[in-house]
Amino acid sequence: MPKNKKFGAPSRKGIGLSGMKGLIKPGRVKFVLLNNKDNEDVFKTNGEWSGLGGILYEDIGQPTPEGGLPSNFAKPLFPNLKIPPVLNEFVYIIDLPTPGVQEDLNAVTHYYFQPINMWNSVHHNAVPDTVISKDDPTDDYDSTESGFVRKVTDGATDIDLGKTFNEKIDTRNLQLYEGDIILQGRWGQSLRFGSTVANGTPTNLWSSTGENGDPITIIRNQQYKDPSIPTWETQLEDINKDKSSVYLTSTQRIPLRARANYESYTAGWSETPSSPSSYAGSQIILNSGRLMFNAKSDHILLATGRTISFNAGKGFNFDTSANFVVKVGTQINLGDRADNGADEPIILGNKFLKQFKTLLTKLNSLCTALPSVGTPAPGVPNVSVAAQATFLSVHIQQMMIEIENYKSKTTFTK
Repeated sequence: MPKNKKFGAPSRKGIGLSGMKGLIKPGRVKFVLLNNKDNEDVFKTNGEWSGLGGILYEDIGQPTPEGGLPSNFAKPLFPNLKIPPVLNEFVYIIDLPTPGVQEDLNAVTHYYFQPINMWNSVHHNAVPDTVISKDDPTDDYDSTESGFVRKVTDGATDIDLGKTFNEKIDTRNLQLYEGDIILQGRWGQSLRFGSTVANGTPTNLWSSTGENGDPITIIRNQQYKDPSIPTWETQLEDINKDKSSVYLTSTQRIPLRARANYESYTAGWSETPSSPSSYAGSQIILNSGRLMFNAKSDHILLATGRTISFNAGKGFNFDTSANFVVKVGTQINLGDRADNGADEPIILGNKFLKQFKTLLTKLNSLCTALPSVGTPAPGVPNVSVAAQATFLSVHIQQMMIEIENYKSKTTFTK
C-alpha cells in the first residue's frame, strides 16, 4: 500500500471523501502496537509514536501464514477513548481521511472501532480459528439456534490473546436495569450510572428506599468471586464483597457492614449518627481494604454541620512533627462522656504549681522553725518534733527542685 509522502501513513488513492460509503469491514486482530519495543519494525513502519494503539489485522477469509504478520494497519478511531483489542478479537475497519487530506482529498487510511461484541463478554471477545473454520466447535462453545455461545467450564481456553493478557474466565458482566449507563473494564472494574429500581429483577442492594429513577453512581474495582454461579451469568455489585467501591447516593440505603460504636455520644442525643447500614439519603461511601488521603502541598480539611465520629478497632494514633491543637467551645471529656463518669476536671498546671510552690515555701519555713520548739522547758528541743520537721523539710526541698517536671511538655489546656 503506498504511503503519503509527507506523513508516512498508509493511504488509498482514488476513493475520495465522497466515495467512502460501504467501506466498513471486519478484521481479525493479529498485533497491537502498544510500545516501541515489542516489534520495532512495525513501530517504525506505522508512524512510530503517532501509531501507538494501532493494530495489524487480517481480512476475513485471508488468514496470515503461521508465524507471520499481516501488513494491514489501522489506527484507533477515537482520540480520547482508547480500547485496544486483544489478539484474535474482531474489529470493524473503516476508511477515513489521513492527515495528508490537505494535499490530497482522496488520501484515506484505515481506522478501527472497539472490538466487536462477539460473545457479549466484557473480558474479551476473541475467537479461535477452529470455531469459525470447523463444523464442530471446541467444548468451550455451545451451538444454539442463535449461533455459538461461549461457556467455559474448565478454567482454560486455547485462544492466543497476547503476551501479557492472562484470561480470567470468571470475570462476569454486570446486571443491567432500565435506563442504566454502564462502563466495564476487562478485569472486573465497572462504573454504573444507575437508579433506584424498586421490584427490579433481580433485586439489588440499593433499591429498598426512594423511588424509581432516583440516581446512584457506583464505581467498583474487582468484582467478588462466586463459584456457585456460572461465569457466563451476570453479577451485581456488593459493597461488602467487592474489593474496592465508591458509592454516590441520592435517596438509597446501602447495607454496608462497618463499625458503628457510638457510645461516646450521650444516650438518646439527637446528634448521634445513624448506623452505616440504616442511613438513607445523599452520601458518598468509600469502602476498601485501606484508605489513604494524602495532600501533597496543602491541607486536608474535614467540615461538617453536625459531628465527626471516629471508630477504630485497635487504636487511634496521631504522629506529628509540629503542634497538636484542639480548640473547643465547651469542654473536652477524656475516657467517657460527662454523664457517664468523665466529670473530673484537669488541673491547670501553671496556676496550680505557682500556688503549690508558695505553699511548699511556707511549709519549709515552718519546718525550719519547728526544731527549736521545746517542751516543757523553753529552749529545750523536742526530739520527736525535730526529727519529723527535718524529714519534711528535706522532702519539700526535693519537691521544689522537681516542680517544673510536674508539668506536661506536650499537653496543654486553657
